Amino acid sequence: MSATLPTTLGEYFASYRDGTGYDGRIFALRPTGTAAGKFRLGISNSATASFIDWASDLDTGTTYQIVTRFTQGVGASDFITLWVNPTDISSTSISTTAADLGTSLTAFAFRQAGSSGTAGIDDLIVATTFAEVIPEPSTYALLGLGLAALFILRRGKGVVAK
Repeated sequence: MSATLPTTLGEYFASYRDGTGYDGRIFALRPTGTAAGKFRLGISNSATASFIDWASDLDTGTTYQIVTRFTQGVGASDFITLWVNPTDISSTSISTTAADLGTSLTAFAFRQAGSSGTAGIDDLIVATTFAEVIPEPSTYALLGLGLAALFILRRGKGVVAK
């Protein structure tokens, strides 16, 4: 988000598409209680005015990793979950109430509305599991151990014992 902040009620800037509507809308907004110069994110099932907002203020000019998940149930049991800078699936998140959202997703859409502020979007990842978007910490640990082992082996080749 640049210095151009969203309005108090904001507007959605991204959503899932089911072919007929915009579901799982992601909002940028500044609800009452947001600190000066900061903003928040919010999500809704499909309405433009009924959303749940992230409880923490976010800074302009800062890169955030936003992860959303569309969980499709049966009938009116679909919902959307949002994370900001998660480390794994158990990180703090917010979710919409259950609703009947569409039978299948066909696209992910971005839009720019004057009331949503000015945001830059980079590196859209579409995946079927959370781990494809945010690798579990154990993945990083194994990678680190592998690199350390390679370093030790490489270093050992330069030593000659007589």
